[in-house]
Amino acid sequence: MTTQSEQSSNGGTPTREEIEAEIEATRAQLGETVDALAQRMDVKTRMRNKAADTTTRVKAKAADTTTVVKTRAADTSTVVKNRAIETKDEAAAQAQANPAIPAGALVALIVVVGLVIWRRRA
Repeated sequence: MTTQSEQSSNGGTPTREEIEAEIEATRAQLGETVDALAQRMDVKTRMRNKAADTTTRVKAKAADTTTVVKTRAADTSTVVKNRAIETKDEAAAQAQANPAIPAGALVALIVVVGLVIWRRRA
């Protein structure tokens, strides 16, 4: 590794200014190295940053999941409504095709209501 002092402008011994410039450059590099080491040693801050990053990721994932769930719920609601309409229509068609079943249910309901009224009076 060649230093500035070895690359002197006058080809020989480095001048005082060159040595001072080299010292300042070394101090700057050393300061940067110390700062980097200090950041690595500051576990508390690193853990806070890591926790903040994790919190941000979890919140984003929760928002995405919420959106997916809402979309699927809306889709499922639509499917259920459509199926209910189809079932109602099928039941109405079946009742028209075989009116004895609804008529029998109506007669049974009237009998039950009559029995309840009769028991309460007795």
